[in-house]
Amino acid sequence: MRKLFSPLTVLFVVTLFLGAVSLFWLRPWLYDGRWAGAAQIVAMIATLVMLVGVWHQLAVQTVVAILASAQDEAIREARGHLFAAEEGSGISALPSTRDPKTNQWHRDWEQAADRVSQNWSKVGYLLRIDPVAGFLIATYIAKTRRAILKSHFIALPWITQRRIASEGGQNDLWDDFDWLARTAANHLEAGEATAWKLSPDYLKKLADRAI
Repeated sequence: MRKLFSPLTVLFVVTLFLGAVSLFWLRPWLYDGRWAGAAQIVAMIATLVMLVGVWHQLAVQTVVAILASAQDEAIREARGHLFAAEEGSGISALPSTRDPKTNQWHRDWEQAADRVSQNWSKVGYLLRIDPVAGFLIATYIAKTRRAILKSHFIALPWITQRRIASEGGQNDLWDDFDWLARTAANHLEAGEATAWKLSPDYLKKLADRAI
């Protein structure tokens, strides 16, 4: 369903509403000549509205950064390379290990998975620390659910290997990418998981936070 109001419109309406309520509530103060107290309250409300506006602007900047990152040519090429490798070789089912004898991932696949995972993890991190940006870009995440989920599903063997191979073990490496994939999975529609060849086991582990 199409949104009727943009966040900026909502903010403007809320600001007007707060101003109207404030004036109505402060009428007895103004009639009694208590201007100082009324002025303090108005100043507090104005400060609050200003802070909301600043927060919104920062969130917009975060959204712009996310959109620019997702549309970066190098990232798009890496994502396309991963998708082509999955289509041609089914790399999501191939082991990625540090041992050359058991590793079946080609170096170019690893490089593509590394670049894509870092990018999506950055997007997830920005959204997790800025809930306003998350609200503003919720529709975008829903529309890009295929790219997010397929990227995560295909790159998972490499992500797992990197977490194991990290010095001392780093289980939270790119965990913001996991979070982003779970968020995208909430927007899956009937039949999409099958059409996109996302295994039921993968989706279950994702939902259970076992990834």
